[in-house]
Amino acid sequence: MSFYLNEKNLALHITSHCNLNCKLCAALIPYGRLKHALKHVPLEQIKNDIDMIFAIYNHIEEFVVSGGEPFLHPSLPEVIKYCMHYQQQFNRLRIFTNGSLYPSQDLIEIFHQFPQKIGLVVDYYDPILSCKASIIDDKQQLLKIPVHINKYHGADQHCGGWVSLGDPRQKRDSTPAENAAKFSKCHSAQYKCLTVFNGKLANCATSLFAYEFNCHSITQQFVEQDFISLNKDTDIEKLQLRASKFGKQVLQACAYCNGFDVETSERFPAGEQLKLQ
Repeated sequence: MSFYLNEKNLALHITSHCNLNCKLCAALIPYGRLKHALKHVPLEQIKNDIDMIFAIYNHIEEFVVSGGEPFLHPSLPEVIKYCMHYQQQFNRLRIFTNGSLYPSQDLIEIFHQFPQKIGLVVDYYDPILSCKASIIDDKQQLLKIPVHINKYHGADQHCGGWVSLGDPRQKRDSTPAENAAKFSKCHSAQYKCLTVFNGKLANCATSLFAYEFNCHSITQQFVEQDFISLNKDTDIEKLQLRASKFGKQVLQACAYCNGFDVETSERFPAGEQLKLQ
């Protein structure tokens, strides 16, 4: 059996370190911080993950590098340069940042080498939290890549603000049928917001970070059903078969989530900061 897998979006998360502590963070950074579990993924693991992503997927329309805050990762320039080995397999690589840091000179030099393939997305929370957002926006000509600003403060926030997925440590009192209904309307599942972090591929970023931060009890069945381990020794067609089922099989993690219904989920102001403990 052969596969041709073309996906709209896949996000490679290279770190869970972040200099913000947002209340409704989809990557669950505050929970990771409480458990002292935040980490930079080692460069060699990231390279392995990139190799495996483009072995499994023939083409990705938008390939995202994210975090945490990716500008905190000391090897970010090397990561972006390595991604470019596969530039024929994606339309554009976009780096997501919270606008609190300005790109390093090493990173800017890579921008200059690949101006048609790289873009920057800035989540602009407010002029204090995202203190470099306006500078990044003003210096697009210097950076030589397109910059897109997602406004997440005041009125008319991007996508209406954030949603509350709830406490990932609490299993919901929901039936399998209710979890299936939740999954069928979930933006992450149905749009297939594919996520890679630290050697695992998932259909839901929040479920993957909940696993990394040990937020709830994990069985082997849970791991095997919800995640794909990016092991180079595994037959690629088997991994492609499993990847082709994303968006079709209810996740075990749905039992620990409120769900994300684009039409009905209540929106909240983004970027509300929790006190560091």
